[in-house]
Amino acid sequence: MGEVDISAVFQLLGNMAAVQREQGQKINELVGVVNELTASQKQLATDLREHGLKLNELVGVVNDHGRKLDVLYAETQDIRRELATKADKADVAFLRQTVTEYHSSVMGHGILISELDERVRRLERHVGVAPLHL
Repeated sequence: MGEVDISAVFQLLGNMAAVQREQGQKINELVGVVNELTASQKQLATDLREHGLKLNELVGVVNDHGRKLDVLYAETQDIRRELATKADKADVAFLRQTVTEYHSSVMGHGILISELDERVRRLERHVGVAPLHL
């Protein structure tokens, strides 16, 4: 074999050491970036958990309000039905009172209800008006 140039080997080793130092610095920089990203990811995960807890709390409040609205709606429907029933009863009572007053008025004038229809027909024939059919 031929002679080995020690200075060339020494220079080659020096170059390799310089490249290794550069790569070590780049690796250290990348480790720093990864550490920053990891810390940022942990903070985002913490924030996300906090937002999730707040969201769950708000969902609970909304669900509670929904239940209360359902109860209020049911109560409103009950009140509406009750008022409608009272109005129907009031209408029937008003009609009954009106018929009673009319009947009393007719009876007070000496005319029976059963005779009233016949009297109206005779008046219609006498005046010449065609009977009204409802």
